[in-house]
Amino acid sequence: MPIVALAQIHVVPGRPDLNVAKMLEYMEKADEANADIVIFPEFSIPGALLGDTWEDEEFLADCGFWGQKIAMASKKMIVVFGNITSARDSRGVIYRHNATFVAQNGRFLGRDNFFYPYRVKTRLPFSRAYIKENHYFTNNEELALRENQPLSKFLAPVTVEIRDEEFNMGCATCADGWGTPNDPPDVFNEALKHWDVDFFINISASYWRPGKNQERVQNFSRQAQRHKRPLCYINQVGVQNNGATIYTYDGNSCIYDAAGRIVAKAKAWEEDLLVAPIPTNCYEPELETEDDTDTAHLYQALVYGIRHFSQSCSIERAVLGLSGGVDSAVAACLLTEAFGAANILGINMPSEFSSETTQNLARKLAEDLGINYTAIPIDESIAHTCTQIEEASIQKKGGKTWHLSLTDAAKENIQARDRGSRILAAAAAAWKGAVVCNSNKAEVAVGYSTMYGDTVGYMAPLADLWKYQIYALAEYIQENKNIDLQAIINLPPSAELSANQAVDKGLGDPLYYPYHDYLFRSWVEDNADITQTMNAYLHMELPNKIGCAGEALNHACPSLRYFIEDLERWWLQFRGLAVAKRLQAPPILALSKRAFGFDFAESQNKPYFTQEYLNTKENLLEDK
Repeated sequence: MPIVALAQIHVVPGRPDLNVAKMLEYMEKADEANADIVIFPEFSIPGALLGDTWEDEEFLADCGFWGQKIAMASKKMIVVFGNITSARDSRGVIYRHNATFVAQNGRFLGRDNFFYPYRVKTRLPFSRAYIKENHYFTNNEELALRENQPLSKFLAPVTVEIRDEEFNMGCATCADGWGTPNDPPDVFNEALKHWDVDFFINISASYWRPGKNQERVQNFSRQAQRHKRPLCYINQVGVQNNGATIYTYDGNSCIYDAAGRIVAKAKAWEEDLLVAPIPTNCYEPELETEDDTDTAHLYQALVYGIRHFSQSCSIERAVLGLSGGVDSAVAACLLTEAFGAANILGINMPSEFSSETTQNLARKLAEDLGINYTAIPIDESIAHTCTQIEEASIQKKGGKTWHLSLTDAAKENIQARDRGSRILAAAAAAWKGAVVCNSNKAEVAVGYSTMYGDTVGYMAPLADLWKYQIYALAEYIQENKNIDLQAIINLPPSAELSANQAVDKGLGDPLYYPYHDYLFRSWVEDNADITQTMNAYLHMELPNKIGCAGEALNHACPSLRYFIEDLERWWLQFRGLAVAKRLQAPPILALSKRAFGFDFAESQNKPYFTQEYLNTKENLLEDK
């Protein structure tokens, strides 16, 4: 069987020139390694997440130009890569294809048994990163309907000649490899109905989240075993975004034998060229795969995402508020590893409500990390702002004047805005850096933040992490990075915006994270609503349903009436003002099965309670 080289490269979205330069470099390396075939990832020329750039005809033509450059550079070694291609029909309608191209000796292969000199992706999934893929591209199912042909006719393998021997290479693109009889179309099975296939390839642009690599391994192992064919899976590395959400790509390319065992695998989170023979038997020792659900992998993904997204934005320095709390502490540790200590500026901005405890913890953390640090008090500027607002004479029709009056909540928000929009923004501008947002996912879920205050920043690296994950990261950092965070971990979470949040008195945020983390997670990631929450509570199944401890629920909501009040308070926030805050939030680094941003489409409407919920609530309160 042929020797294959899986070129796991860092794909730069929207830069076909840079990607082709990298591909030419890896083609040379593969040739030096005596590979018969070199395979690049899906969309290796244009990149994957481009938004409406897919509708830019000049860009598409440019991608075609660069694809021809790769074909012309091909010699005896076969080159496989992903690109965009397009054509107009007789009505002038443009059809775009997410395509796999195969080239050898300066020309494209595959026209001998198919309409086009490339292979078209079949499954265009409704997934979080590619939610509009079926809007931009035409797939094989549409082509089959148009030509009145069975789908299998459009899954023709590409016949390649290697050392005077012919092989039929079945081509699948990313989601094509996930079809089963219960989740059609089953691309591999459909291909084998009509064609002889010696081995399959799957070129991918598959983003990471905890457990994703195990899912891939289980799926492709089953596919290779079920169809009794070797399979080469090639993924990319790097970071791409769709504006609101940032995705990391972890690589982990590998080769499976016909028994579904991994016989060769590439590195994770870095470029690699995996060179190995396509297995002809099932006697090679199987390689183990790592569990990527633990905190160590989460930490690695965070550092990787921060570093590479920042590089893509040409950001070399980061500024953050360093409060002495666990969120900013974890953010500071991650940023230090991603940028280097010399490129981080931490600023503590104490007010009259900031304890000596948190101020000292912030200063000590900065010293331990070796980052730049300063403290800038805000009491004077807050007092000045409040005086200006409340003493401003406002004239209305008829010549009468009146004055504004600030509530306690408004004064708390002024503190947050002074820190974010005045101090952090100005410091970043002066230092030629960029502000990082420290918000976590629970805060983002219910808008426990201040617009133009603690939500400012060019990215929000922690905003897809629940508070319990932040604590797990803090413990991991303490154990593995030699940074003492125990005193910070022990503090009650607090914004320190009023005397009611004094940490030295054990006071803090209105959220009880051991319960609210899991409640909000059920709304966001499991798409539950307040009616389902109420019903689960009534049947004494809520802790089980959302994954929290029963003691946590009892602590947060000691009575039915308290439970209902708490539930409605946060539901109104979640579906109310928090939506406006999320729509204006910085891009979020995606780390879960559902991140806010592109994957969580929402409109600014008034919160709604179903009739079932209202009736249930009324009956319960009457009984009480």
